[in-house]
This record gives sequence, C-alpha cells and structure tokens, in this order.
Amino acid sequence: MKKGNPIILMAIIATNKGGNFEPVPAGMHVARCIAMYHVGTVKEVYLGEEKIQNKVILTWELPNCLHVFDEAKGEEARVISKEYTLSMNEKANLRKDLDSWRGTAFTEEEAKEFDVSQLLGVECMIQIIHKKTKAGNTNAKVNVITPTAEGTEVPEQINPSFEFNYDNIADTYGKVHEWIAKKIRTSSEFAASGFVIPAASDNEGVSNEEEVAEETQEAIPIPAAPVKPAATKPATKKTAAAKPAAAKPKF
Repeated sequence: MKKGNPIILMAIIATNKGGNFEPVPAGMHVARCIAMYHVGTVKEVYLGEEKIQNKVILTWELPNCLHVFDEAKGEEARVISKEYTLSMNEKANLRKDLDSWRGTAFTEEEAKEFDVSQLLGVECMIQIIHKKTKAGNTNAKVNVITPTAEGTEVPEQINPSFEFNYDNIADTYGKVHEWIAKKIRTSSEFAASGFVIPAASDNEGVSNEEEVAEETQEAIPIPAAPVKPAATKPATKKTAAAKPAAAKPKF
C-alpha cells in the first residue's frame, strides 16, 4: 500500500435509507459540508486489484435543492456524499477536491497534517453530474467542488452536523444505517475497538436520499441528533461584478 501524507481526522459517518428516489438534479449547487464518516481501513477490489485503504465519507447539504420525501414533513434539503481514500498525497482525490474547494492549492507543509473535521459547516459550490450505472440506473455524482463567490448568499444550515469516529462509536454507531455500518464492521479500526454491536437501534436518520454505491460517490441522509453546531455566514449583498472573486478559504 502506498503511503501518503498523514492527516488528522475526527472520523465521521453518514447514514442513508435505500429507496427509489429521483437523483439530485445535475448542475451547480450551493452546498455546505454537514457530515463526515470515518469508515476505517478496509480491503477493496478495484479493476481486479485488491487494495487496503483508509476511507472517509463527506456529506453536503444542498439548501436550495428541496424535495418532499414525506408529505407529513414537507420539503427537506437534498444531501449528497462522496467517499474518499483518507490521504493528502498530491495525487489523492481528497487532496484534489480540497485544493479546488479552497481555491488555493495546499502546500506540502499544510498537507502533512490536515484536520478533516474543519470541513464541517464550510460552504462551497458543487457541480453534480448524472451517470448511468451498469444496471441502467441514473446516479448523481459530485464532480467538482469550488469555493462560493464573494457575496453569494448561502441559506442557514438545515440539517445538524454529524460526525462518526471510533472515539465516539458508542454514541453514534446506533445512528448509522446498516449498509454503511456493514462496511465499517469490515475495518481494522472496528475490530480493534472492541465495540459490542447493540441488539437494535431506534434511530434511522433522515430519509432524504437514496443509497448510491457508484465508484466513490454515495448519497446519504443525516441522523437527527446534532453533534456540532455549524457557524452561519452573515448574509451579504451580491455585487454586480462580472467575475466575482472567490471567498477566502475557511480551511
């Protein structure tokens, strides 16, 4: 296994209920990171080659993209997620997306130890594309992440921030849906934790997205209990500039 630059992680896990929902619309969306899930170190087979990789999932809320999943609850914000290998190597997808998200490339010194938990509550623009699966289904995929332009109005956070890691596993494992918990249980971190799986869990999270296991993108709803309150960005007036400047990176 290739070794990348180490990063500091407060592991986090997103949840999801499977269902036949319409994919998140393609295009550019205002978004905010609201969840992180540390899956852990797992074995995966890619293009016929077995790899051992440490995985993390980031989840974004799309506050302007609303959908009615339950008539009793009314409109709810869509969410979309992406799974990454937990590496800040310059060739790693996480590093590439964070460079694009910040609008400023990481220096090698900065990349030596990056605290991924800083991303909770951070706004961005996300380009979503649609991709057909081998089964013929249409999945939404996070393609590009960029900073919001200066003056962009981002609605206040709707879903609470959520973090799963092996330090808080006793408090958060019961909020993780089975399809992702199954993957967690295959990790070396889970095996080393000594955690005893509860007989049942009464927390099924927010069912506002379908499960998608297409390459590195997964769409996952967020549990109802908050872990970290996210700071909100004060509203500012939009400028008339033809090419608005990107907001200063927050991480």
